[in-house]
Amino acid sequence: MNLPNFSVSRPVTILMLFIGLILIGFISYQNLGLDLLPDLSFPMSAIIVSYSGVAPQEIENMITIPLEEAVGTIQGVKKISSYSREGSSVVLMEFNWGTDMDVTALNIREKIDQVKGFLPGDASDPMVIKFDPSLMPILVLGMSSEEKDLQKLQEYAEDIIKPRLERMEEVASVSINGGLDREILVSIDNGKLRSNQLSFSQVTAALAGENVNLPAGTLKEGTINFLIRTLGRFKSIQDIERILISNIRGNKIYLGDIAKVEDTFKERNSITYVNGKPGIMVSLQKESGKNTVTVAKRVFKELEIIQKLLPGDISITPVFDSSDFIKKTISQVGWVALYGAIIAVFVLFFFLGNLSSTLIIGFAIPISLIFTFTLLYFSNLTLNMMTLGGLALGIGMMVDNSIVVLENIFRYRELGTDIKESACLGASEVGTAISASTFTTIAVFLPILYVQGIASELFKPMGYTITFSLLTSLLVALTLVPMLSSKILRFKVKDNKPSVSKGNLVQNSLSQGGRIFIFVREEYSRLLTWSLRHRGMVFILAVIIFVGSIMLIPFVGTEFIPSSDQGQFNINITLPTGTNLETTRKVVSEVEKNVLEIPEIKSILTTAGEGSGGMGFSTEGGNSGTIMVNLVEQNKRDRSMAQIINQLRQKIGTYPDAQIKFSEQSMSFTSGSGLEVKISGDSLDELENIANRILISIAEVEGVYDLESSVEDVRPELHVNIDREKANLYGLNTAQIASTVHDALLGRVASIYQEKGKQIDIRIRLQEEDRNSIKEVENLLISSSVGLQIPLKEIAEVTVGSGPKGIDRENQQRIVNVSGNISDRFLGKVIQDAQQKLEKLVLPEDYRYEFVGQNKEMQESFLQLALALVLSIILVYMIIAAQFESLLMPLAVMFSVPFSLIGVILGLLLADKSLNVLSYIGIIMLVGIVVNNSIVLIDYINILRQKGIERNEAIILGGKTRLRPILMTMLTTVLALVPMALGTGEGAELRAPMAITIIGGLTSSTFLSLIIVPIFYTFLDDLSQKITKKRGTINKV
Repeated sequence: MNLPNFSVSRPVTILMLFIGLILIGFISYQNLGLDLLPDLSFPMSAIIVSYSGVAPQEIENMITIPLEEAVGTIQGVKKISSYSREGSSVVLMEFNWGTDMDVTALNIREKIDQVKGFLPGDASDPMVIKFDPSLMPILVLGMSSEEKDLQKLQEYAEDIIKPRLERMEEVASVSINGGLDREILVSIDNGKLRSNQLSFSQVTAALAGENVNLPAGTLKEGTINFLIRTLGRFKSIQDIERILISNIRGNKIYLGDIAKVEDTFKERNSITYVNGKPGIMVSLQKESGKNTVTVAKRVFKELEIIQKLLPGDISITPVFDSSDFIKKTISQVGWVALYGAIIAVFVLFFFLGNLSSTLIIGFAIPISLIFTFTLLYFSNLTLNMMTLGGLALGIGMMVDNSIVVLENIFRYRELGTDIKESACLGASEVGTAISASTFTTIAVFLPILYVQGIASELFKPMGYTITFSLLTSLLVALTLVPMLSSKILRFKVKDNKPSVSKGNLVQNSLSQGGRIFIFVREEYSRLLTWSLRHRGMVFILAVIIFVGSIMLIPFVGTEFIPSSDQGQFNINITLPTGTNLETTRKVVSEVEKNVLEIPEIKSILTTAGEGSGGMGFSTEGGNSGTIMVNLVEQNKRDRSMAQIINQLRQKIGTYPDAQIKFSEQSMSFTSGSGLEVKISGDSLDELENIANRILISIAEVEGVYDLESSVEDVRPELHVNIDREKANLYGLNTAQIASTVHDALLGRVASIYQEKGKQIDIRIRLQEEDRNSIKEVENLLISSSVGLQIPLKEIAEVTVGSGPKGIDRENQQRIVNVSGNISDRFLGKVIQDAQQKLEKLVLPEDYRYEFVGQNKEMQESFLQLALALVLSIILVYMIIAAQFESLLMPLAVMFSVPFSLIGVILGLLLADKSLNVLSYIGIIMLVGIVVNNSIVLIDYINILRQKGIERNEAIILGGKTRLRPILMTMLTTVLALVPMALGTGEGAELRAPMAITIIGGLTSSTFLSLIIVPIFYTFLDDLSQKITKKRGTINKV
């Protein structure tokens, strides 16, 4: 069926069709989800095991290595990394993209079950966790008060905020950190324990045995059945003090005689400040698959209700709100698309000089957009930065097909053809060409479907969006445009010169735009004529320009994905391992004071000590702290986040024995640092030596900050070396001794105290003065099975030593990482300089290093995208060959592709942007875009030659005729991308590289191709004639 003929003959049908599509599009738009990025399913799982109080070496040998060996045989596993820390083991498995993680999780659990019996009995059960970005908190709230203490704040958070928020359907969990947890502490006097010949195990057993409520069956008396319960739970602190521990020969010893029982709080391992004031942190996670913006909006409405239930002096401050950046970013993309559409319409009006004809083409933009929403909805895609970015990129391309169709309709009308016939013939004649150009643009996204990694996951939705928008624009160009042209545009032909009602469509001398275009067209005709006469020289000049631009490639910086200014960053402070919490708090507070003096600060949340900030940052002990900084919006500050960080880095300076590291809170598409060197080998001492040498070398590289090594710090340890022979003489084993030392020093929860529905731990441990020296540890009594009390120093040697704070492994081999941040330079340049620094580094046998992290991700993505680029070129060639039914002529069209690289390279250099995954995607898109103009030009030249016009004359006439639609399509696409390329507003850093790449590539390709493609066409035509003549000679023979 001929769509243009059908549209012109059935205008009401076409009108109803598009009204229906618009209605469905609006409904689909209302139901589309809104998020920052597409749904990313990372192929990663983690196994987590806790084993409290155990050093990293024992964690590695007893837990980590058995787990690694068990899961290493699972099919599809790409890499196994493990992190052995004090009291915990984390085994991280990375699989190939596309792996079904639900099935994989089942396989992991099966493998764990096979070795579970060989793990230590006191260790926790292995927990398998799938990596899901939705597990990250979407909101972090700071809760503080001028009058209430931390205990009251904790109570309000646990009794009011947490339950009310968790009752919401979309909220998965709410966690609270930084408050005071109530505890019943039994502090035992070691001297009294020794004098009464008692042991820890006796006290623990007495506590557990007394604090119970047990059922005792039923009693039937008459017609009544009584349920019998023995009630023995503690009702007060005095009940605990009156527990009988021992009764030997009438000498009764109660718990209160040998210990102090206090209703107090758990020993704090972390301290939280909100905007410099003591407070607590509330972090909220949404359910997987729920809309972040919608959930946050409902949570804030609920918080307004909760605030009314709280005392007036309690304030709740949003410290992190992921929905805020999403809303701002999506809004920015929306405005960019709108500005692009307006610019495109003005370009059309400039060339056409007629309002009604401009409106016809202008209709193509909103209609294509609205119908694209329908296709997005039924494809289960959301409105995010990638899909809306695809729409913004496609704004200019959406009108390309309509421009070519309408311009050809005008040309037929200029020849005096009837308006309806002009609409049918004009649209039908270019239908094949615009269909081919549309499919070449779409075809470049097909190879991306086969690309592995984060690049594919991010840009598949963008490819779908652009594909949907171009298909709808093709439908509009072949149906709506011919129909409206036959109804709205009216020509009056006088003296063989057409005029248009309500304005002249053909650019005449009275129009400023017309005068400019006529001048450009005539100059182009002269230049093309001269070039055809000197085609060899022109061709050589073009090749020289191309080669010259290629030589500029080393000057273009490279990186994985540009960092984005989300207005949030963290300051991580680490003191020597073993530093107590109070010392850490003082240093963190001093740094915090410097941060609060920055005028762009909106809020800060400070955490000192162990725990997690709820934002993916975590601290490993009392020697570290984190300050989460939230800046005001970009339009309210004159400096970028990077500039503020640089000022703070200089202002804070250095603290004795403290490491201060800045990390930007941005969309992290990789788990690695900006600069990361992995060193692998067997000996930790040798690995540490190599790491220190690499640290010294890389520290000299410009733009590298916050360098650190994963083993540069050691943890002070107290080693209890048990003499097994002596221990056996007293009937003791290692487990009994270790358990007693653990209970005495760290404490053990012996029972639970219940009050008003709350469960409070009863912890038993030595009083502080009996556990604050090595001598007291040596005098600790160990109770044997025969009732003897033996001092620890009699059966063990207590020595001071040190050990690593953690042991990292990758693919079952020990590794050490040297990492740092990069500022004011591109990743590729820094890596190049770092490699030069390490060229002379000589490593022992079986030891090696490699640059990993973002550099490795960049190299893998570039390799995958290079394959996609080659496949895209092949697919585009195949489509053009099918259209022209020729194997040689498509080469003339494809010749425009390499010339697009000239503009790409110059554009990135002038804009000081890097070659990254985003700009690489732009290059792939250019393969399908830049050939469109050449297709239109070559197609019309062939039509003219089929009518008997001589080749050079056909080229000149075809160039003059197609110059206007080529310039219009190029300028609408390029100028529509200018707002995106300017890089302003939230998320602009991710939008600008692709826009600059397409603008530069399309501009250079268009202007050079207008001359070079016709010249190359003549070379190919000469070759074709020679081949045909040779075939004819052979056939005659």
